[in-house]
Amino acid sequence: MLNAGPATAIAGVACLALGFAYDLRLSRTALSWLPLSMALPLLPIHAWLGATATIPAGLLTLVPVGVLGGAGLALANGLADVERDTRAGRRAIAVALGSRGAWFAQ
Repeated sequence: MLNAGPATAIAGVACLALGFAYDLRLSRTALSWLPLSMALPLLPIHAWLGATATIPAGLLTLVPVGVLGGAGLALANGLADVERDTRAGRRAIAVALGSRGAWFAQ
C-alpha cells in the first residue's frame, strides 16, 4: 500500500474546511465564490498526492486556471438564483454584480 503521507490529509482537510466555510458563513455573502475557487485546484492535488505521494510540477501550473474556473463556476451557479437571492436579501457575488455583470464576468 502506498503511503501518501500527511500532505494528502492536509489537502483533504483544507477542502473540507473550505466547504464548511462556504456552508456556515460565506454562502450568504459576496465572498461566496472564494471557497469554490480555492477548493477546485486542491481536488486534483489531493487526488494526485493520494495516488502517487508526489505533486508533479506541471500540476501546480494549473492552480491559477483552477482558481479562475472555480470563480466562474460559482458565478454561473449564482446566475440561476440571482433573482431569488435578491428578493431574499442575500449578497452573493452574482447579486452584487447583477445578472448582466455576473454573466460577463463568468
